[in-house]
Amino acid sequence: MIGLENASVSFGSRTLFSGVSFTVSVGRSMAILGPNGRGKTTLLRALLGFQPLAKGSRQAPRVAGYVPQHGASQAKLTGLEVVIMGRAARLGLFGQPSAEDRAAAEQALVEVGACHLAELRYDRMSGGSGR
Repeated sequence: MIGLENASVSFGSRTLFSGVSFTVSVGRSMAILGPNGRGKTTLLRALLGFQPLAKGSRQAPRVAGYVPQHGASQAKLTGLEVVIMGRAARLGLFGQPSAEDRAAAEQALVEVGACHLAELRYDRMSGGSGR
């Protein structure tokens, strides 16, 4: 399970959000929707422990996968390869993805309706900002 309880994030005297509470059970999905610049990424970063909470608490697994919208990587990965990376914690330090990992990633794309992204380059996909 992952979630926040009565969570608030502030930058100085500016509060981005306050009193946010939710839980997402294992095997379930949740979307964070809203206009640009409203704190969606900050909420996600707080949930993962990358952004300190001013108030409240978070509950999250010790290891969680997160693929930021923009990164410094020069790798030319496909959408499917990025999803396969979500299985990295199961592989160990020098492990390589197996056919089972590929099948699980393909199934994940089916479940979220994103099969059309499997062969597209990740660094060329829109981040939602009209790029």
